[in-house]
Amino acid sequence: MKIKLSARAPKAAVRVKFDSRAKTSYLEKTASGMVLRLKTPPKKKISSRRRLLLWREAVRTLRKSEISEVVFLWSDLLDFLAPEESPENLGKIFARNAHLAAYDFDRYRPKKSAGRLKEITVVFEKKTLSRSLRAAFAEGEKIAAAVNLARDLANTPGSDMPPKVFVREARGVFRSRPVKVRVLTEKQMKKLGMNGVLAVGRGSAQESLFLVLEYRVAGAKKRPLVLVGKGVTFDSGGIDTKPHPHGCEMMMDMSGAAAVLATLVAAADLGLRKNLVGLIPLVENMPDGSAMKPGDIIKMMDGTTVEVGHTDAEGRIILADALAYAKRYRPHTLIDVATLTGAAVVALGERAGAVFSDDDDLAQAVIDAGENNGEYLWRLPLWEEYEADIKGSRGQISNINTVKPGAGGAITA
Repeated sequence: MKIKLSARAPKAAVRVKFDSRAKTSYLEKTASGMVLRLKTPPKKKISSRRRLLLWREAVRTLRKSEISEVVFLWSDLLDFLAPEESPENLGKIFARNAHLAAYDFDRYRPKKSAGRLKEITVVFEKKTLSRSLRAAFAEGEKIAAAVNLARDLANTPGSDMPPKVFVREARGVFRSRPVKVRVLTEKQMKKLGMNGVLAVGRGSAQESLFLVLEYRVAGAKKRPLVLVGKGVTFDSGGIDTKPHPHGCEMMMDMSGAAAVLATLVAAADLGLRKNLVGLIPLVENMPDGSAMKPGDIIKMMDGTTVEVGHTDAEGRIILADALAYAKRYRPHTLIDVATLTGAAVVALGERAGAVFSDDDDLAQAVIDAGENNGEYLWRLPLWEEYEADIKGSRGQISNINTVKPGAGGAITA
C-alpha cells in the first residue's frame, strides 16, 4: 500500500467520513461516490490513543471490504489535532498508523485479489500541503516500514528463520544502510566466555550466533545507546518442553531481536543523529541429547554461575551474556527488549507490556512512547528483596524462583 498526497481525489476512491452521530460504521452510496461513515466518539472524548486506533479501524474496515482506493480529507484529519500539536506531527502519526493497519503477513498464502487496499490519498486544499508536511508523512511511512519489517521477521516460521537466516536477513537489510554488521560464531563466543548463549543453543542442530549492529554518526555523542534483543528463533522449552499448544507461536520468541533490528533500520532511514548499537543473541532452544539440562550450572561471561532450574527460562540466560558484552561500549543508556516470561502476561494480560528500570525518567519516557503509539506499558518493581528468591543451591543464582516457584516470575527474571 502507498499513501499519496494530492489536491484531487481519485474518482473511484471511497471517502472516509468520521461521524460522531452514527450508531455504527457503514458504507454508504452517495451522489458523489461511496463513503465509509466511521462511528466516532464525541471529539472531547477522543484521546491521542483513541485517535490512532480510529484511523487503524478505518483502514482495517476498508481492507475487509476489498476496497482498493480510499480518500481522507486533510481537513477531516485536522479535526483530531490536539492542543499545541503541529499538523506535521498529526500527519506523521496518521501515515504510520495507516501502514500499520494495512499490514498483512501473506507470504505463505496465494496472492490477494485485485480489491486489496492499494492506495490511500490524503486530499489537501490549495496551498495547504507544505514541504514540511510532505516530510512528516514520509517520516511516518519510514517508521511503519521498519515496524512491519519486524513483524515479517517475527511471523516467519521457526524452520525458515533459524539464527543463520536472521543474520542473512540483517546483512541484506543493512547492505545499503550505514550500519556495520558483525557476527560472532560459537567458536568466538566460547573464547569470550559467553557460555549462557552456548548452553541454550546446545540442543539445536542450528549454530548459535551473536549479531552486533553498529550505527555511528560523525559528531554525535560518542557513548552509544545500546539495544539488546532476545533472539530465540524457536523455543521448544528445551528438555522442559512446552505442552501443546504453547509452542505454536514460539517462532515469535525472537520478536525482541526483530524490534532491535528494525530500530536500527529506522534510525538509518531517518538519519538519526545518535550512536546506536544493537546486540542480538540468536539461538534455538531445542531438546536433543546434548541440550542444556535442569540442574546444569553455567559459568556466564561475567563469571557468575547460574543454576538451571528450568530449561524454558532460557531468554534471561542469553540476555545476561548480551548485557555483559554490552559493557564494552560504556553505553549512556541500555534498553533490553524481550518476549520474557508468561508471568508478565499473567500479571498484565495480553494487551500490555511490562517495563522494568532503575531510572525513573527513562521508564516514563518508554511508557510515554508507548502511549503515543497506542501501546499499553506498565512499570513493575525491581525490589532488592526479590534477589533472595533466585539464590542457587549449588550455583550463585538460579534462573527461576527457588523460594516459591512461579511467584513474581516476571520480576525475578
